[in-house]
Amino acid sequence: MAGSVYASGKYALGVCDRCGFTHKLLELKAEFTKQVPNGLRVCDQCMDEDHPQLMQGVRPVHDPQALRNARPDTNADEGRTITGTVVYPPINGAEYGAGE
Repeated sequence: MAGSVYASGKYALGVCDRCGFTHKLLELKAEFTKQVPNGLRVCDQCMDEDHPQLMQGVRPVHDPQALRNARPDTNADEGRTITGTVVYPPINGAEYGAGE
């Protein structure tokens, strides 16, 4: 007796645990929450894939933020100076440079 103890079920019908519609039993898939089966058998339309954002803390994350031997910018004051001419907004609808 080399075979499975269960019938093949190619003609069997099953009910989706989410929407309640009848589908072929072989088309219903197990649903997972955080990579653990939650016991629901659902159709393709009702299937909710595990979102990667729900896996926070499952995998280690190494994301260093600090720099070793960081050097500050010594020319910061020179980069902050404003050069050029100052332009004032128009007053009472006058055009730029109308008073000159």
